[in-house]
Amino acid sequence: MKDKRIKACPNPDCSKNKKHAKFKAEDTYCTECASRLVFVCAKCGRALEDRGPEHRICPVCEAKKADQRDRIIDAGQKVGGGFLAVGGLVIGVLQKNKK
Repeated sequence: MKDKRIKACPNPDCSKNKKHAKFKAEDTYCTECASRLVFVCAKCGRALEDRGPEHRICPVCEAKKADQRDRIIDAGQKVGGGFLAVGGLVIGVLQKNKK
């Protein structure tokens, strides 16, 4: 499995850090200042600890993603419930008109 994590330069004085340059997971040192690179979140750029190739997103971004997923599910349930209620009323009206 290919390691898709990204690294960044932690040196605040480095031009690569200021430009938010991204490096591959295999890279070890910054090409500009020779500082040791650190793994960063793929979404926001916060520093991450090395927990393995599957760990690409920080806990803050994971929480935001879970919150957004929950809001979408809740909205879908509300809309689906509304369609069921309206559908039931329409069927009731159609059955009354048939008689």
